[in-house]
Formats: sequence, C-alpha cells, structure tokens
Amino acid sequence: MKRDSVLFYRSFYAAIQGLPKDIQLEIYTAVMEYGLNGVLPDDLKPVAKGMFALMQPVIDNNNKRFENGKKGGRKSPVKSKPENPAPDYNLTFEQETDSMKDDAVWSAAILEDYSITSEEYSDHLRRFLKHCYDTRPGKPHNSLDDAKSHFRYWMDKAPSSTPQPQKEPKKEPKKQSGKRPAPTREQLQQKERDDRRQMYDKMKRESESPAGLIRRMGYDPEKVTIAQALNPAWRKDNPPELPPAPDSPDQ
Repeated sequence: MKRDSVLFYRSFYAAIQGLPKDIQLEIYTAVMEYGLNGVLPDDLKPVAKGMFALMQPVIDNNNKRFENGKKGGRKSPVKSKPENPAPDYNLTFEQETDSMKDDAVWSAAILEDYSITSEEYSDHLRRFLKHCYDTRPGKPHNSLDDAKSHFRYWMDKAPSSTPQPQKEPKKEPKKQSGKRPAPTREQLQQKERDDRRQMYDKMKRESESPAGLIRRMGYDPEKVTIAQALNPAWRKDNPPELPPAPDSPDQ
C-alpha cells in the first residue's frame, strides 16, 4: 500500500552517517521505497542490507500504528494475530524482551517515541515481562513483531512506574514550658564565685576611698576629716577610737 509519508528517526541517521556515501544512498533509497511504496529491496550490498533489516521492523510498526489510527484506534495485539506468523517461532517472553533490549534501532525508536531514558526503558521491559506472565500464561506471541506490537500497545496504556517523592511531614517545634530549667551545680558554684568577687571589689573600692582610709586608721569617717587623720600631731593628741579595719576581706 502506498503512503504519503514515512517516519525517519534521528537514530537511523546516526546509525548510517559514518558509512560510505554509496552505502548511505542505498539505505536511504531502500527506506523510502519500502516506507512509501511497500517495495522490499532485493539488491542491497551486505552492509546496507544489514542496516535495513534493523530499520524494517520499526517502519512496519509505524505503518501499523498509522493504519490503526485511521480506523479509530489500534486493536489489542493480544487478541489479534499477525498476518504471517512464523510456523517455527518458539521464543519465550524473556527471550523476546532480551531481543527488544538488544535491538539498537528498535530501542532508539522506543526512547524517542515515548521520551524515556535507557533506565526507564529497561524498567518498562521488566514490567512488560511480568505483565505477559500474569495475563497470558501459556499463550506465547506468534512472532517477535507480534511481541513488539504488544509492547507498544502496553506502553500506551501502562501507568508510569516512577515513584513520586513523598513529602516528609513537618515537625512541629517543641513548645517551651514556662518554667526555667534548674541551674546545674557548676552554674551555682560559678555564681557564688562571681558574688564573692563583686563583694571583694566593692570593699576594695571603699577601702581606697578617703572614708576607707580614715576607717583603716581607726577613726570614724563621720567624725574625722581626712586632713585630721593624715596629721601626725593631730593623731597624737587624738588616738584612734576604733580598731583598724583590715586591708582586704576574708576569702
């Protein structure tokens, strides 16, 4: 059946761009003839023939999807059989998924069509393998193309397996109680040392003042002036009435 367009992937271009120009031309021509007119090439050189063999299943799948789209949707490949099933086909589900993973051109097309990474593609293949065992035990696919078509159908409907990060619940800050914590033993000892130091500094300041000097000489600062206390003749006629004050307080 002739078509008006053919889907040519970047992976196709990347796979053949390093080949000689004549080989590239053969591959381009073969892809266009097969994709647009359904004509299989029969005179390709070995390298071009090998590259085209990798691209052909991708072109077939795209054409099938296009035709199914025109009919209003693609039917499930589980219920339908390929037009020409291989009579000696006996691949297991594991071998089918391994073949899909090892097929570079097919894999590149899947990554591009579904915008997924290689890791996500491997995860989808593992899930597809489990799906096959769960839904169709003892009912293998009719061909590898049938398995690939089933995989694409499953990919269109399979939910994403990427787990969504869960937000951790916000921790409520601990409420501070109205009571202050009891001071530790070290804090009490330090406060006692600070109080004694403050008292000593206060007494030292007072002893260095004129009143303190008069008191140390044995006189009452309220009755004797500093001039009198410093006058030897006056002190001789007026002996001290009070005992001399100590120079510093007891520690």
